Amino acid sequence: LDYLFFDMNGLISDKLHELQKDKSIDSFNEERIVDIIFDKININLHILNPKKVLGIFFDGVPPFAKSSLQRHRRFREFYKYKDKCNFKFNHISIGTEFMKKISDIIQKKIQEKKDNDSTWRNIKVIFSGPEVPDEGEYKIFEYIRSNKILPSNDFSYEKRCIYTTDSDFYLLSLALHQRNILIYNEINNNFSKKKEFLFH
Repeated sequence: LDYLFFDMNGLISDKLHELQKDKSIDSFNEERIVDIIFDKININLHILNPKKVLGIFFDGVPPFAKSSLQRHRRFREFYKYKDKCNFKFNHISIGTEFMKKISDIIQKKIQEKKDNDSTWRNIKVIFSGPEVPDEGEYKIFEYIRSNKILPSNDFSYEKRCIYTTDSDFYLLSLALHQRNILIYNEINNNFSKKKEFLFH
């Protein structure tokens, strides 16, 4: 594997919903929540061991039409969970103080890892925070398009893996018309424990 990209908003939302199901979310502050999220990044980095690049991409401000849709979703999330926990799930949105804090703490943790962990030190880390416009998936695929390397033969394509819980990535990856793009997805359902899927 050469490149590993994280869709951060999907990862954050997934972990917070896990904590809500365990009824433990209200006992965590932002720093502890980031510890859990960053542990997920760190574990997958060491397991998948990309040779060249680790990319961490937050959603930025989307186009107007998508902003309207997201606003509707945030209202729905608020009313869905308002009687179940004190944490406000509409905080997982662009422009909120919560997401700014999460982004800032993760940047500090990246630097700490670069200073103390050879796995982090030996690869290039790309960080795109919520202040950079557009959704995380489009930023990831724009990076892939802009850094496309033409292969010398059919077996020398670079392998890129995207960690996400967002089904949009399947269609977007097909639209690239490039080989060796892997989608790493963890799927929750009500009938079994979390399952991991790697689509190629």
